[in-house]
Amino acid sequence: MDKLGNADSNTGSARDDGDGGTLGKLNKPKSASIESIVSTLLPVLIYTSVCVLIFWVLRRRMARVYAPRAHLRHYLPQERSLSPSKGWFDWVRPFIKEADVYILNHSSLDAFLFLRYLKLLSFICFIGCCLSWPVLMPIHATGGGGLTQLDSATIGNVTNPKHYFFHVAVAYIYFGFILFTVYRECIYYINLRHAYLLSPYYSKRLSSRTVLFQCVPDKYLDAHRLRKVFGDSVKHVWLVRDTSDLEHMVDERDETALRLEKAEIRLIKLANAARLKGQRSAPAQPWFSLPPQWVPASHRPGHRPLGNFLRRVDTIKWTRNRLKLLMPQIAKLRRKLHAGSEGRLLGSVFIEFQTQSDAQRAYQTLAHDRPMHMSPRFIGIRPDEVVWHSLRIGWFARMVRRVAMLALIIAAIVFWVIPAGAVGIMSNITFLAENFVFLRWLTMLPAPVTGVIQGFLPALALSLLMAIVPWLLRGCARVAGEPSLSEIELYVQNFYFAFQVIQVFLVTTMTSAASAALGAVIKDPTSIPDLLSKNLPKASNFYLSYILIQCLAVGATGLLHLWDLIRHGIMTRFIQNPRSKWRIYKLTRPIHWGGWFPVFTNMAVIAFSYACIAPVILGFASVGMYVIYIISKYNFLFVEDSSIDTRGLVYPRALKHLLFGVYLAQACLIGLFALQGAYAPMMLMIVSLVISLIFHISISEALSPLLANLPRTLALEIEELTGDGEQPMPLPAFDIDPASIPLPLDQDEEDEDETVVHETTGARGLARSMGMEGSPSLAKFARRWTWDAYVRKVSEFLHEIGLGPILDRIDAIVNPVYSPNPSAIMRFLHPNTFDSFAHLRQMIPDDLPDPTATYPEDYIFKAYYPPEMWTPTPRLWLPRDDAGVSTQEIDHCKRYGRIVASDEGAWLGEDGVIRCEVDEAPFWEDRALY
Repeated sequence: MDKLGNADSNTGSARDDGDGGTLGKLNKPKSASIESIVSTLLPVLIYTSVCVLIFWVLRRRMARVYAPRAHLRHYLPQERSLSPSKGWFDWVRPFIKEADVYILNHSSLDAFLFLRYLKLLSFICFIGCCLSWPVLMPIHATGGGGLTQLDSATIGNVTNPKHYFFHVAVAYIYFGFILFTVYRECIYYINLRHAYLLSPYYSKRLSSRTVLFQCVPDKYLDAHRLRKVFGDSVKHVWLVRDTSDLEHMVDERDETALRLEKAEIRLIKLANAARLKGQRSAPAQPWFSLPPQWVPASHRPGHRPLGNFLRRVDTIKWTRNRLKLLMPQIAKLRRKLHAGSEGRLLGSVFIEFQTQSDAQRAYQTLAHDRPMHMSPRFIGIRPDEVVWHSLRIGWFARMVRRVAMLALIIAAIVFWVIPAGAVGIMSNITFLAENFVFLRWLTMLPAPVTGVIQGFLPALALSLLMAIVPWLLRGCARVAGEPSLSEIELYVQNFYFAFQVIQVFLVTTMTSAASAALGAVIKDPTSIPDLLSKNLPKASNFYLSYILIQCLAVGATGLLHLWDLIRHGIMTRFIQNPRSKWRIYKLTRPIHWGGWFPVFTNMAVIAFSYACIAPVILGFASVGMYVIYIISKYNFLFVEDSSIDTRGLVYPRALKHLLFGVYLAQACLIGLFALQGAYAPMMLMIVSLVISLIFHISISEALSPLLANLPRTLALEIEELTGDGEQPMPLPAFDIDPASIPLPLDQDEEDEDETVVHETTGARGLARSMGMEGSPSLAKFARRWTWDAYVRKVSEFLHEIGLGPILDRIDAIVNPVYSPNPSAIMRFLHPNTFDSFAHLRQMIPDDLPDPTATYPEDYIFKAYYPPEMWTPTPRLWLPRDDAGVSTQEIDHCKRYGRIVASDEGAWLGEDGVIRCEVDEAPFWEDRALY
């Protein structure tokens, strides 16, 4: 290999160590990895600094953008956060000291767990730094491979196969630590979720007591029959009907009402503009017709409806008449739907139970004897997150749609390889210059410029390329028939993680490494193992740039909230419609968890995979994750709206996805050891992979039933914790208590007290009294006695030589006794003891308001019916004017169309500009905590 490298100095980076950018410049003797990282870091730091500076300055003046959770009327008192100080720096210290549990009680369980997930990933990567850097970094640096800069810190610089045993040792310790951490986080999640869902604030909610059954047979689409199936615990039944006709009518009504509102606003502005200019186009009219004094009929707002053969009509009169016609029709159709005389029944039904326990019992019970009937079923779905179109899909159509969407997603993953591979190739300028003549000029650019091209731009392009995937997957989820927004996010989370791993990691890594070594492979095909073993580790340099962009640039963008700044700082200045201003003011963008978790999970997978190959990446990942944690904490406290609530189900999926990173890391080491012919380390890593798989299967079988369900034993545990444990559990209403019936006894047992008892003295009596009658009992007794004696002797010997305190310390670590303030290590090692259900339940306050107090009296007619069944006609919001046109138009709307309108909180100024107080808008309604 050395001869070949000396024969051609431009063969490849595997021979002359010329690594350019993220992978290597094959025609230069030195690596440019540091230049590439610096070229990425500088623009990212500049952009991040600008975003932070703008945030720091505007945060004090634009509370709607940077602290809406503290001011918006949309949030209930228990959901609002404390208003941050308007000083320059005095808000920082309280923000840092604020515990994450505040977010748990004021935002959502998902937000709390996302912050915990970021801290967990940062902690795992930090532990990886502590394990790998002192051991592997010196080995890599002195490996003798001749690589330079960051490439010298990779396993590709190691030439002695015996050194790979150090990598195996670090891998066993580190991956074992990750497996245990995932296990203890599952335990923590289970106990926390149970404590959260069983708290009065959540358990009393309507969604906690309601189960959605899909694919219900026609025979059981009857409220009386369903009550017989589930018993007296059923409180309400909502049968889902086909309301397509009603939906079209309601949509037309709303569009017509909004058209009327816009026409009224235009008329008011025209009339006042003419009045201010002293233009009177007509003599004074009676009191009921003020506008014609200034606006002639030909200038009134008009349009050309298709139904009128495009002939112009007066918009205000036409819309009033149309609404007057539509509103009775809608009311009549609604009555028929409620009575069941209209609308075919669909195969879905919502059933509200008396208690959360009753709902869980129905949810966990097999409801039908045929497969695919009354299944799937969901619990915890709020009315405002139901995707009503998905409920119209039958079981066979749902199955076909799911398979079709799965096939489409797989095809998309395959075809997405092309742009992702192009990004990987773009990270190697040398390959582009050697294979495309018109790109040879790239090699003549200054080093900082080439560093930006092959370091910053590919990582940015990959981030933008993957940003559009979640929106495509959400469309697939809706077509597949997911019944709620939270289920859509869970659907997206699974497939987006597959996209991330395949495109961002596997495809980009392979195309980058292949492009760096392609020329050398063509000249010497026998060098493939050596080239791959050296170029694959170098691909980690690309992900250093990727992590910088994702954690710093994307995080700073999330802190800046640029789009919100444009909406509230610029757009609202040019909007003249009060309703539009109100919509922009109250609109809060929900957090789409399915698009958030996979990005950072994949980042952790990349860090795990390179933990023993290029340990430098662990430091970048640890710091980057913590930066995202700080930014996310601020957003969850003051900005973001977590209205999409999966009740924590995104967290265990993310933990399971982390295990894939362990498998991938072990597979990468196995492959690299095989390429280098290090078969002993390779076999040890294969054993490690098998152990990981067995561990994963074991904890999945043990914990999976607890991740989504609520055990019935927790009700008894809550009674014991609250002091009600002394009360006897209610028994079934049997006429005879089985416990009061004496068991039949033999005659010998009945006369036991009257018989003579022989003494058990002597060896035979002693043996019989100790259960030694017969050889099996004697052998068992002997084994137990021998083992106890051996343990006792060993313990006495260890205490005699002075190891007693150490043994006691080990016993305290292995079998701890609960204490309210354990050490961090003890809490980490024993989640069942120190993060138990009883302990985590204290994080949820009991004095939160009763959510049922927010329900309207007619909630059974609104909750689990589609919006077209209950939404009222939109109320018009007109600006008040000095001429009194708004007052007259409000009266005309009420008189001629029975349309409610208001001009409170909005007014037309002398300058012709409409202004309004959004807090006084007539559209605000108290939000119900369903």
